[in-house]
Amino acid sequence: MTTQILYDATKFKELPSHTLGDMVEIDKHAPKSSTCAMLAPTATDQTDVQIFVVAVHLESGDPSNGKAVRRRAVAMGNIRTRVEEVVRKWKQNATRGVVVVGGDFNSVREEFVHGNADEFFACEGVERIRPRKPRPQESEVFKPEVPYAKIDPEGRLCIQCEGIDAGWLTEGSFVSDGESFTTMSKHLNYVLDYLLVGGVGMSVESKAVRILSPQQCESAGDEMMGLKWSAKEVGSDHLPVASDVKIAR
Repeated sequence: MTTQILYDATKFKELPSHTLGDMVEIDKHAPKSSTCAMLAPTATDQTDVQIFVVAVHLESGDPSNGKAVRRRAVAMGNIRTRVEEVVRKWKQNATRGVVVVGGDFNSVREEFVHGNADEFFACEGVERIRPRKPRPQESEVFKPEVPYAKIDPEGRLCIQCEGIDAGWLTEGSFVSDGESFTTMSKHLNYVLDYLLVGGVGMSVESKAVRILSPQQCESAGDEMMGLKWSAKEVGSDHLPVASDVKIAR
């Protein structure tokens, strides 16, 4: 199963250097891939700006599933490599750009930092998930050998990416109002879907756009009826996230 990228063709055009079918492979045994595309604004005053978009769909599976956790880490490594390749080309050609990496990561933020080791389950964000997630058996524990992610003081996921201004792709869809939020039906405080953004040679600001109200998240998170509500109201067991991304010269 692969992802799709939709865009407003009156505001953006696809560049030939990356096509919509250019997939970021996870590994030869994994069933899911992430699609990428290179876009440019059609506005005549932004001809020197490019936008690299990666639509993410990573391996599904609870944190107790060590194989799924490892595959997600491998996939994120591949995505980072692809982004860094693009950024290097931008810098070689003196091109300014924006990177947007978003979609279904199928993991909570803390997994990218700690894997599913004990430190993961000790995190406040993981302890808030309802229903609670079981711990892995010892043989299923996975922890990244080299750290590549962090949670910033506001609680946003940040993924290290060489060449990006400030060095990190930062979660632009983070909801920080303290009210109920979830992106997975039948769960509360269980966020698996993100939009990460970063700029190269230009200022990029992002602000979360909350599509579902706290009350709707409560309905979706109901352990008994949440899946039925989500399928009827959203058309998926995952709930949408969004971000308003603004770029400045």
